[in-house]
Amino acid sequence: PLAFGERGEQTDPGGVFRIVPAGGPEGDLDVLRDGVPRYRLETRPRLLSDFVTGAWWHSTSPTSGFTRKPVCSLLTETGRTTLSDRVLTVTADGERTERTLADDAEVLAAYRTHFGIDLPRVPVPLHPRP
Repeated sequence: PLAFGERGEQTDPGGVFRIVPAGGPEGDLDVLRDGVPRYRLETRPRLLSDFVTGAWWHSTSPTSGFTRKPVCSLLTETGRTTLSDRVLTVTADGERTERTLADDAEVLAAYRTHFGIDLPRVPVPLHPRP
């Protein structure tokens, strides 16, 4: 996460970031990483209804990564923990470790331990990969 109001350099394990005006009348901003533009932020207000179509696609499409395998991710104080299908990825202080969990018991334990979620069974995808 970057400090939105800060326009100077912001150092992160992923690089040096800056938020700069994109130019033009809209007031958009560009996010630069190591001096290279990576994202454009449109600053005009949005309504919650503006996100309905995208949310619908992500939650229903057979080609969406969110319907092809279970994914759970949590931002932590030192990084992020993600469980994607049976692969547990922990990033802490810039170091990433990845481990494939052996069985359903390990998957359920990971949901409990890392996310505080107690499930009766392992989640299944809405649209499994062929």
